[in-house]
Amino acid sequence: MSAAFGQLYYTSCENGLAGYPGFQFNASTPGLRPDVLADVEALAGYEPPRELAAEAGVARLDRYPVNLCYRPGPQTLLANTVFVGNDYSHRFGNYFAHALVSEDAEASLGDLLPIELWRAPFWTSSAVPDPALPELPAPPQRGRLDRAGVDKFVRSHPCWERLPDLLTAVDAAVRGGERKVVLVEHDADAVAQWIAAVSYLLPEDLVRLMSFATYLHQPQYSRLDVIGTVPGSDVDRSAFDSYLLFDMVAGRSSPIAPHRLAGLLTEIGLLDAPAVWDRAGPLADGTEQGLDDWHPVVAAAVMRPGFGEPADAAAVAPWLAGRAGRLGAHVVGDIGARVLAAAASCADAAGALRSLSEAARTAGADGLLRRIELDWADVVLRSALRGRREFDGDLELSTDEARTRARNTLAEELPRTSPENAVDALMWAARSGVEVGERTLRDTGYHVFGPLVLENRTDERSRSLLGAQPPLSWGAVDHLVTVARTDIGAVVAVLGSGIGDLLEAGKEHELVAAVAVADVRRGRLTPAEALREITPVEVDVAVLRLLWPSGGWTHGEALDVLGALRPEDCRAPIVLEWLTRSVTGPPVVGQEHLFDRLCGRLDETGLYHDLPAVVRDRIDTHATVRRLIDEMTGAGERSFGTLLDAVSRSYRSSGPQRREMIVRCLLGRIDELPNHQRAQVLVRLPDLRQTYLRIHGSAGRPGLLDLKNHVLVAWMIARMSGDRTSRPAFDEISQVVLELRDLLPRRDVRKVVTLIERADPTAAVWFAEQPRRTRTGFWPFRARTRRP
Repeated sequence: MSAAFGQLYYTSCENGLAGYPGFQFNASTPGLRPDVLADVEALAGYEPPRELAAEAGVARLDRYPVNLCYRPGPQTLLANTVFVGNDYSHRFGNYFAHALVSEDAEASLGDLLPIELWRAPFWTSSAVPDPALPELPAPPQRGRLDRAGVDKFVRSHPCWERLPDLLTAVDAAVRGGERKVVLVEHDADAVAQWIAAVSYLLPEDLVRLMSFATYLHQPQYSRLDVIGTVPGSDVDRSAFDSYLLFDMVAGRSSPIAPHRLAGLLTEIGLLDAPAVWDRAGPLADGTEQGLDDWHPVVAAAVMRPGFGEPADAAAVAPWLAGRAGRLGAHVVGDIGARVLAAAASCADAAGALRSLSEAARTAGADGLLRRIELDWADVVLRSALRGRREFDGDLELSTDEARTRARNTLAEELPRTSPENAVDALMWAARSGVEVGERTLRDTGYHVFGPLVLENRTDERSRSLLGAQPPLSWGAVDHLVTVARTDIGAVVAVLGSGIGDLLEAGKEHELVAAVAVADVRRGRLTPAEALREITPVEVDVAVLRLLWPSGGWTHGEALDVLGALRPEDCRAPIVLEWLTRSVTGPPVVGQEHLFDRLCGRLDETGLYHDLPAVVRDRIDTHATVRRLIDEMTGAGERSFGTLLDAVSRSYRSSGPQRREMIVRCLLGRIDELPNHQRAQVLVRLPDLRQTYLRIHGSAGRPGLLDLKNHVLVAWMIARMSGDRTSRPAFDEISQVVLELRDLLPRRDVRKVVTLIERADPTAAVWFAEQPRRTRTGFWPFRARTRRP
């Protein structure tokens, strides 16, 4: 077949190709295949809108929508179907379809687009007597639509802003076979205007693949890509899931994310689109099909400063990198220069500039490469360090000028950026040969890494930088020093994690105290050894409280301090102050000997004379009391009573502090006395007895020998009938003895009775006959004993 169109007429007529009256082909160009006729018959069907279907007249035929239908393929079909009212038998409901068929639609249409045949003058709606139709010469006559008219229509339409969505939907329907596009308008002429707008903006190859119909009563049953209809048609205008609906009458459409190229083409406009496609053509490689493929090509053709979005540049950059060898240095340099500013502003600016850099290197566009690296070193690097985008440091700089620009940017931004960005930037700088100044590193260490260290949020990357870049760690240490002046505890907590070793914080004079305390918490030093590491004259209460959280030294801790410090350091005011508090504090029960040693140590070192008078008086009093008690505990039977009288008189004549000292000293030595002497001391000194019983009564389950001695002491007190104070002492001690006994199992009590019996059988009898308290009352405990 030639480039001319074959023609067919289909209607309800009396004479036609079927040989009988009714709907049939009235005439056709000879030689058309039966399958072509069948396809035309399928496309030519017509059902009028509901509100017009009942009109049985021909006076208003212009109200019936015209269906211009286009279906591309090996046999491309175009059909113009109009409603004609009555047929040959005067029956209402006839329509007439004038169809064209071509095996080479591109040659047959020439420069015309299928929609440009809308209301063309060659379309007919009348049957002919001759069944043989001639071919329609190519190209056919143009219809009523042109760019200027369509542009005016869409720009004045209330749904003008939906044009990018419509372009995107048509592209998806044609290329991907996705949901068909249904256009609802007031009439078929308006539908044709929208189809023309799409045809004038989309790539011509795509447009020639786009099947359409300007009117169908039931578009949901059609397989065409774009189907027009009117409000009175049989279409569910809320069924957005079945097809992509653009209801231009109601002003609503299916939700769809508009393609960026659709927006760009809309912005370019119908009138300027031909020139844009002319510029894009030489850049294309012939593989482009839909909007995805054409986007970078069109953007590369039209982008310039002030026109185009960063998203366009993001598409152009990788496309240009892949085609730089074909396009050459001049074209790559021109495109790169026009999109560079937008590329530096897109979301993945680093990636876009990296692709442009690759394109420039491939094409040998040295001038473009220089500008790219300078932009990256300034705009992109600065933006990333300010947190406006993620840092991507894969672009390596090849010129000294760019590296200098990057160094200046780092100097301005690094000390103010986030730790994550600072780590990324410093690692990139090391890879790219960008030298970061010492001042910049120290400031970054102070402002960025210092807080990171203080919050204990360092990771492997940040620690490696701190170890590899001394100025960075110096700055971090400077920050810790600043914090330590007001909150040394916070610094100690961090150094305890081990970061201090990495920072070599111990070399910083002002952090010696914090490092020492941290070493105590890590078990490296005792508190006393840590205090030796610190210059005592610079120690304050905060440091001492970190070393000794209790807020003071026990007598044992004070001895440790005196043993660890140098003699001259012991005279530091803060040390003397805490020694004073230790000496004036009461001894720990059971550790009275430590107080003795402390007093002796203070005298040996000469610190006695540096202490306040109240402390010296306490030491002197203690020495006097200790000497008296030593004499008493070491005395024989003849002098013991005399010395006990002296101690008792001294106790009665003393104030509260001296009395306490006597009690504490005796408690430390009372277990050295024989039981009968211990009994006398407990009777004569009630305060001592109360403390003694409180200590032993709260100690838990007693040892068997201890309980034996308590029983013997109680029994000896019971036998002091001549001393009126012996009865209360016996009652108190025997009560504690029996309570301790009740903590032991029976077999252990029997063992205690046996032990007592060996020393004093009468005491054993008394102890064995005392009732035992149980949960239900008393029960008599009877052990086998021999009465004296």
